[in-house]
Amino acid sequence: MRILEVCTSQSLGGLELYFVTCCQQLSTLGNEVHGMARSDSPIWQKLNMKSLPVVSTTGNKIKSLVRILSFLRKNHPDIVHTHDKKDLLIIALCKVLSPVKFQHVHTRQMNMPRAKKGLYHRFIYSKINLFITITERLKQQVLEKVGLPEKKVKCLYYGVPAPEPKKQNPFENPGKSPFKVGVVARIDRKKQQHLAIEAVSLLREKKIFIDLFLVGSVSHPDYEASLKKQISSLELSDQVFMTGFLDQPQTIMPHFDVIVLTTAEETFGLVLAEAMRMGVAVIGANGGGVPEIIDHEKTGLLFEPGDSQGLAIAIEKLVTDKPLMAQIAINGKHKADKLFNIEHHFTALEATFRELNTD
Repeated sequence: MRILEVCTSQSLGGLELYFVTCCQQLSTLGNEVHGMARSDSPIWQKLNMKSLPVVSTTGNKIKSLVRILSFLRKNHPDIVHTHDKKDLLIIALCKVLSPVKFQHVHTRQMNMPRAKKGLYHRFIYSKINLFITITERLKQQVLEKVGLPEKKVKCLYYGVPAPEPKKQNPFENPGKSPFKVGVVARIDRKKQQHLAIEAVSLLREKKIFIDLFLVGSVSHPDYEASLKKQISSLELSDQVFMTGFLDQPQTIMPHFDVIVLTTAEETFGLVLAEAMRMGVAVIGANGGGVPEIIDHEKTGLLFEPGDSQGLAIAIEKLVTDKPLMAQIAINGKHKADKLFNIEHHFTALEATFRELNTD
């Protein structure tokens, strides 16, 4: 198949990295894949570093439209796959203006809280042949908020890589407790790491001591400052450690007893799937797509969003019941290896493209 992957975002988050992985994985499967990105974006650099075919575009909408139309005319892709909602209008216009016929697939990775049924949205969504969501919850949102027929919306869970050998333990020196908890997420108010710090304090009042590691780069310096103030005011500097950014965090997850996701409304919760594939027990907030990953007390534990006491109770349950923690880790790995496998994900994505292309 000839596939054009399109992402003109200038950011470098999960959406953009997934776009780069799509280019790489679909090409590995034997397809003719071109990535289209802005030449001043980080993902342009990543595509070039991986020696993947890349077509440049710009921030000028008219110039971008002309370049995509030219690419369509010369290369006749079977599939155009978009990732950023900002690219939907240009591809919809290409559907109207280009004599080259193609199937437009869009993958949505963020929640859709509001209805999208105005004239503009009706136009751009009417030109999509298949809308892919990363959770069943998000699929239901799309069906309700956009109004697409069910046959045009498909859920395809993210895939994460197979476990790699553990890196050398970067946490040998800090901390005194043998029980270590990790929160792997950028330092951002939406990620709600303060709940984990509160849970450590609540557990200490019960004479249960754990070490907490906040692993991630800083997105909001003001929130980082508030976390440091919280750690100091609760006198937890000997139990809570902010490590900053760590490369390939999945490979260090086995050095933790538990990985916790404190975000109230995570669309998917990729870090949980990564930890589960590494054979680590997980705890997550009962919101967003997390309940599709965690089956409570089977593949992990759930606590109510925003409830630090509930989080403390969940951690305590694993601290005091090691057989339960071990069984949760085993069950979680089994589920993740089956449902959140990166090879299975891209094989299914390619099969979806082929089926759509033969309709």
